Amino acid sequence: MRKLLALVMMLVLVGLVFAPVGAAQEANTSARAAVELTLDRAVQRALAFNPALEKKMLEVEEADDARVSVPATYYTEWSPEAEAGIFGAESSKFAYEQAKRAYDLQRDALILDVTKKYYDVLRALEKLAAKQAAYAHAEAEVAAARAMFNVGLLSRLALDGAEARLEGAGAELAEAQGQLDNAYLALNQLVRFDGQERPVLVDPVPPFEPVELELSAYEARAFRANPSLELARAAADYMQRVENYAVQGEIQVTSTDVKAAELDVRAAQDGVRELVHHLYRGVKTLEDTYAAAEMGLAIAAETLRVTRLKHEVGMVTRTAVLEAEAEVAAARQRLFDLAAQHAYMKQALDKPWAYLGTVNASAEQ
Repeated sequence: MRKLLALVMMLVLVGLVFAPVGAAQEANTSARAAVELTLDRAVQRALAFNPALEKKMLEVEEADDARVSVPATYYTEWSPEAEAGIFGAESSKFAYEQAKRAYDLQRDALILDVTKKYYDVLRALEKLAAKQAAYAHAEAEVAAARAMFNVGLLSRLALDGAEARLEGAGAELAEAQGQLDNAYLALNQLVRFDGQERPVLVDPVPPFEPVELELSAYEARAFRANPSLELARAAADYMQRVENYAVQGEIQVTSTDVKAAELDVRAAQDGVRELVHHLYRGVKTLEDTYAAAEMGLAIAAETLRVTRLKHEVGMVTRTAVLEAEAEVAAARQRLFDLAAQHAYMKQALDKPWAYLGTVNASAEQ
């Protein structure tokens, strides 16, 4: 509790006040209360406390301070000093543009990464619930098998099979708990919570809604507002402006450099187009899969309804009900998992450069 109070006091001081303390989530084995965490609050904390993003901002400020200007006469009255001055001014301007766009890329990638890790915790919670249901069914199966074995109605081999299935269900349950712990740890690292903290995630995954725009619309959007493309274009423009300018008698940017920068722009455009196509296909595949998963859940739910009715009149055992409940939990988890992936991929499709930054950051870890 002292840690929680200290955390709240710190957040008040920096202006990041959390919602009132809520009850801990069922998966949290700790008896202490847990803070509530919205997705927006998670993003704000990550932006406020991320050292890599802070470093990018420092680089922007340094580049801004380093910008220089030259008299207007430098552009109308040529001299070696004027040429060197123009080169310095243009270079400092480009350095600032470069730093600013690098910051924008880092910021967008961080926001998308927080969203993914927030959803990853929700997905892990849903998976844990499904594995708990499966374990409850396996336990009931073993209890029934042991009772039948004791009265000679079941073979030892069949009992061993039931116990092996229980052991497997226990292993899957432990794995799901470990995945939840890892998902919380990854989120906590971004939002600067203690690794053992279990915040209550109050924002659900958005309702499943298929994309409405055509591929060409997303492609046009990615070309129109894309910091990575803007950076490549800015580099090409800068080199065109200072082509063949000399500093102390030495040319700094040659026509070959300009051509290479123009080719970099074309390569960046091709990369953006390919990435948008990849993301769009991924989203559409998830939508097709979601429709089938929805049907699967409907069938599992109807089977459970009928099984419960049969149990009420003594036609099936409690074990059969637990099996049907486990099937529903598994189908629900599958549907939830697809919805979370789809919501994340839609955001990635809106800002593919952020997705690329997140993937690159994960590869470096």
